[in-house]
Amino acid sequence: MRAACIAILAAWVCAAMPSPQERNEYNSPFVPMPLEIINVMLDAVELTESDMVFDLACGDGRVAISAAIRGARGIGIDLDANKISDCEENAKLLGVDEQIKFYQTDFFRVPLAKASVVAIYLLPEVNIKLRPKLLNELKPGSRVVSHDFHMGEWEADSVIHTEKSTIYMWVVPGNVSGTWNWNFANEKRKRFSLCVIQRYQRLSGSITSSNSTPRIRELQMSGDKIRVVIDENGKGKTVLTGIVKENIIEGSATLPDGTKQKWQAAREEETIAPIFFPDGGI
Repeated sequence: MRAACIAILAAWVCAAMPSPQERNEYNSPFVPMPLEIINVMLDAVELTESDMVFDLACGDGRVAISAAIRGARGIGIDLDANKISDCEENAKLLGVDEQIKFYQTDFFRVPLAKASVVAIYLLPEVNIKLRPKLLNELKPGSRVVSHDFHMGEWEADSVIHTEKSTIYMWVVPGNVSGTWNWNFANEKRKRFSLCVIQRYQRLSGSITSSNSTPRIRELQMSGDKIRVVIDENGKGKTVLTGIVKENIIEGSATLPDGTKQKWQAAREEETIAPIFFPDGGI
């Protein structure tokens, strides 16, 4: 078994560049990734044993297999039947065949809802075509990691530069656009209204109150988590953090005097707006 593992890993490291004919229907050539780059990608998404990794256009399966070696589960998808056979053989030899499955199909036709991590090495035009599917189907907080190629106007949450490659990582945002109304737990008569404008994970907005003139100092989100920092009449900052669950946010607030309160916000459903549009508009 050890000899087989060493042989497979050595073959991956020494894999030759593909011929120009070795392309799929999206005109993306199969170029094997160095194992050190795969490790950077898996570190970037902070892979855990509870993750489900979808490796799109998986080639020889090295990303999904590397994730499985770390204890995660995975699915590899490729259009090439020969590569799928190689993937299955490699996974079996490395003892991770019960953790990952490989399918010969078009990844645009595969539901992504079960993925918590999606790994890609695709040309930019394919990434951009894939972008709406990722945003529509993945749960907030899921991570997308790409070797070398960006996602157009969806800016990466982190970018890692290595000697020869660039790794892009995105956290799929929840939709918090619209108007949210809330009260602090022990200040029932104080009503706040927060109007959020969202494009991908970037937020802007305005806030009003029934008896003060607050100002937004910070408005950020990551996945389903939101952070709002407000200043009421120069009295110091109030920091609100919460979890978004469709049209409700629940969380805690730290007031200027350091005390903490619970807070809950409800969204006016008719104010929800799309958080992205196709390039060039609709």
